[in-house]
Parts: sequence; C-alpha cells; structure tokens
Amino acid sequence: MFNDLFHKYYNLAINTYHVNPIIFLTIYVISIPIFYVSFFLVIKEFVLIKNNYGEEKFKITAEKKKLIFLLSVLVIDYLAPYVYVLIWGENLPVIFWIILLLIIVVRVIFEINKIKNDIKSNSPIRGKLIWDLYAYCYDSLLKLKPYKNLIEIMLKESSLKSGQKVLDIGSGTGNYELLNTVCGVKFTCLDFSDNMMKISKKKNPGHNYLKYDINTYSIPVKNTLFDKAVSTNVIYNVDNLEIFFADVKRVLVKNGLFIFTTSTSEGLFPIIKEHFREGNLKDHLYLLSVLPKLLVVTIINVIIDKSSSFKFYSEEELEAEAKKAGFSLVRKKRVFGGLNTLMVLINH
Repeated sequence: MFNDLFHKYYNLAINTYHVNPIIFLTIYVISIPIFYVSFFLVIKEFVLIKNNYGEEKFKITAEKKKLIFLLSVLVIDYLAPYVYVLIWGENLPVIFWIILLLIIVVRVIFEINKIKNDIKSNSPIRGKLIWDLYAYCYDSLLKLKPYKNLIEIMLKESSLKSGQKVLDIGSGTGNYELLNTVCGVKFTCLDFSDNMMKISKKKNPGHNYLKYDINTYSIPVKNTLFDKAVSTNVIYNVDNLEIFFADVKRVLVKNGLFIFTTSTSEGLFPIIKEHFREGNLKDHLYLLSVLPKLLVVTIINVIIDKSSSFKFYSEEELEAEAKKAGFSLVRKKRVFGGLNTLMVLINH
C-alpha cells in the first residue's frame, strides 16, 4: 500500500507539477546544516554589534556588512527548496501557495522572536543559543554506535542500584536516564538549556529537574545527598576544575562515586570507524535517516572544538585537580572512538 501511494504521488509530482521530489528533498537536506550554522553566526554578529556599537544603529561597519551577508545566506538557504518548486513547477494548485505562504510567515515570526530572545543572553557560544539549538538535534547521536556505547559504558561503570540517589550534571536530553534499566534509581538532572530539559522530561518523566549553570560552582542541593554523580561530555564548559570538583565532592556521600567523560582529543574519523566496525545494516540505515540532524551536531561540535570559550583538559590536569579537591582515581579508560576520557573518582 505504501509503495502504491509513493508511486502515485511521485508520478503526480513529476507528470502534473513537473517537480522532482528527489531533487526537492536533496536541496532540503543540504539546506538544513547551512541554515543552522548561518543562524548561529547571525546571532553571534548581532551580539558583537550590540556590544561594540550600542545605539549607533545607522553606522555602517564591517560587522554590519557581514551580518547583512549572513542574513542573506540564511534567507536564500531557507527558501532554496521552495524556489526550485516555484521556478520549475507548473500547474501548482492554489492550496500550495496558501500553505507555502503560511509556512514562511509562521517560520519568520518564530525565528525573529528566537533571535530577539537569544540576543539577550549576550553570548552565542557560552549562552543558551548553542545548547537550545543542540537540543533539537542531539538525540540523533543515539543512532551513532559509539555514542550509544559511551552511555552504556557510563551506566556499567556507575553500577546503579535500586534506591540510590544519582546526580546527572549536564543531563542534556536525558539519554543516560533513558538507557538505564535499573528500577528505583532516583535521578536529579541538572542542565542550563530549557530545551534540553523539556525534551528530557518528556522522555524521562518523574525525575527531579533543576536549572544549573556549571560555572556558578554551586550545585543547588544539600551536602552529602547523592550516592553517585555522573557527567557526560560537559566538563569542557568548566572554567575552574578544582572548585567544580570540590562542589561535586560536597554533594556526594562518603565513598560516593563521580563518573564522567570529557573530550581530550579532537577528530571525527575514529567515531565513524567505530560505528561502521560495530554497527549492523540496521544501524547504518538509522544513521542515514537522521543524517541532516547529525550534520548539525557535527558542525556544532567543530565550533565547540575550535572556540576559545571552552577548555579541553588533559588527563593529567583532570587527575591533578580532582586530587586537589579530595577525590581519588579508581580507574580511567578511553571511550567514544578513543577521543574521550572516562574517569571514575571516589570521595574518600
């Protein structure tokens, strides 16, 4: 039945409207990562202009010319699939034009409001924008074998038991909680992004959620409350490791564990290699199904890697600062295609 419907509408598009759906979808898929990167750079330039020029709205500067160029790219990229239909399409019904106009108007209003709100954060790299954007695409990583392996290794190292209280620092969209199979674990999830927490709450209802900026160094909970704390690829946000580790130690019970992973090497090829080495045909097809979102995640990761706003600590630095805070290293290993370090610390 599905094949019949597909061929019916495919032939309708080709023969009646003279539009090739494959070309339309190809343009659309290519436009997605370009759109998100352009959107991110537009916010960055807006913030730069706002900070440097204040109320000098009509002064033409190199930054403003760059902003105009980026806005043009954003608009052209967004309209590209529809422009193809408008130029090559024929005999298009009135309902098509009405729907197209509504989509464009609603999307423009939404994006303008989002730009206004994100500019208020005043920091497109460290602020909410990048993480709220990340939230919409982040779960595509679940289709990536190395990422799923990473979460499963984190869970194995955690050795969770029913009744234990676990703090997830930078819980994101809640994939650690989602893949946990031990019943009765009481999770408290901390994150800076409203969108991340919103997605996590839908996937994992019933947990405790608290908004938290990691560089306040003040986890909003009582002392010695948790049996374990976990953190997956978050520590590169931390400005002062010693203070951060001390605050994590504060909320752990005696002999409580802190299990975390963080990036200590750059690259993408080892992750792809691990995926195709360990995945099956189903995994590869799933990966293709989320490829546009995965491209956005990859681009954001490259921005993070290259940004001076983040700190990528060596294993030696992590161990030294943890020891200063009063932790002892239980074990460490390389994970995520060998690009990340996983450490298990104990609070003596």
